[in-house]
Amino acid sequence: MGVIENERVMRRLYRISTEYERGFAHQVRSLLEVGCERLGLEIGILSQIQGDRFVLEYLRAPDGANLAEGEELPLHQTLAEAALEADGPVCIKDLADSAYRDHHARLKWGLGAYLGVPVRVEGEIYGTLSFSSLQKCHECCTPPELDMVDLMASWLGVEIQRARSEARLKQADENFRLGMEASPAAMIMVDGSGGITYANASALELFGYDFGDLLGTRIEALVPEAVRQSHQAQREAFAREGGNRPMGKGRVLDGRHRSGRLIPMEVSLKTIPTPYGAFTLCTILDMTQRLQFEEKLQAQQKMLEEANRDLASQALTDGLTGLLNRRALYSHLESLLRLVRRQKTTVSLLFLDLDHFKVLNDTAGHQAGDVALQRVARVLKEAARRSDIAARYGGEEFVLVLPEAPGEGAVELAERIREQVAGLTELALPVTISIGVATVTGPDQDAEAALLAQRLVDQADRALYRAKHTGRNRVVHYRDL
Repeated sequence: MGVIENERVMRRLYRISTEYERGFAHQVRSLLEVGCERLGLEIGILSQIQGDRFVLEYLRAPDGANLAEGEELPLHQTLAEAALEADGPVCIKDLADSAYRDHHARLKWGLGAYLGVPVRVEGEIYGTLSFSSLQKCHECCTPPELDMVDLMASWLGVEIQRARSEARLKQADENFRLGMEASPAAMIMVDGSGGITYANASALELFGYDFGDLLGTRIEALVPEAVRQSHQAQREAFAREGGNRPMGKGRVLDGRHRSGRLIPMEVSLKTIPTPYGAFTLCTILDMTQRLQFEEKLQAQQKMLEEANRDLASQALTDGLTGLLNRRALYSHLESLLRLVRRQKTTVSLLFLDLDHFKVLNDTAGHQAGDVALQRVARVLKEAARRSDIAARYGGEEFVLVLPEAPGEGAVELAERIREQVAGLTELALPVTISIGVATVTGPDQDAEAALLAQRLVDQADRALYRAKHTGRNRVVHYRDL
């Protein structure tokens, strides 16, 4: 019964994981609600450990529990110490009849039962996930319950890491905009169709517009009417070729002020690749002010390039393995599924997870664990065709997408990868890998690509779950569940 209930919990976790647009706080509170309901314990807490301090970040508790989010306590006054010392799930069914009967937490809050587990983010302790009750529990410490709470803690670690990456990405984007605003030169960002997506204050002043008047307007509105057609042709040619056209080698031309007055200017162009397509950064210098601005401009362009490198790196790749990250995986997978839907072809997906990775980390250290992840990533790169998509999904999980690969061929490739990983000899300890496989052929024309992508990943993950629970170091296809 516990395993069946855990499968239901996993399905709810999948749904929660797709709700990241509602915010991380919503996801955590939903997870605490799921855990409390599943375990029959009324208090759920996600804490953050800061040195010897316990910070109660998120809380689900009944009224009158005498606990509050944001509350900070000495670590030794909490039962989190027990989970940290165990370095894994710890469950105490009856605190009054245990070594913790005189513990501060039981005496102050009247706790009767406690179940907690450490939460790790990028290999480091972040805090603890715990569930407790004012009454002792009878069935909260069975292996399925402990596995479920351990799974929740792993999921939280991945989501916290994703939230941190999102914050870094947002900061990189903000730095990019701040760099544009700090520039003494006019700067305009243009999308692939020539639409203006951003203009800094210097550009608005130079051309005499408000930002709302320019947003979405074609860049040709800022050149004289007589050359707009030829300008469009030149812009499209530059977009096809890409690259850069720096200051000093740019074309001197006339811009058009909102009043109709012509502005002699030089324009440099720089292609900015992003996860949402290529944009062109136009840096515009009023020729009458060129000498005054040139030195400051070079410094600002360098700042923008560094911010853009940070933006692109955070958006697309996993720093440890060099594979695509989860965000880039879904972007590529959705694009592929749109093509599959039109052409009625087949795509398979492998969901891979290193077996007993925590044991490797605990025994040989996190550096050895990183080396293992890098070696597995290399196996995937060597096994992948040019058209395949290899990504690190998070933690010790990887995904390999195989366009035009039927289920049988995908299973054969998965078996080869499994054997190659098992045969790695340069690691501190031998490792094995479990693989779930799912295949889709000519999906429903009416289904959204994002929904198809999540469905395919979910199916492969369910097959992986079966592989894990039937012995590990094996391949299972979703169709065989």
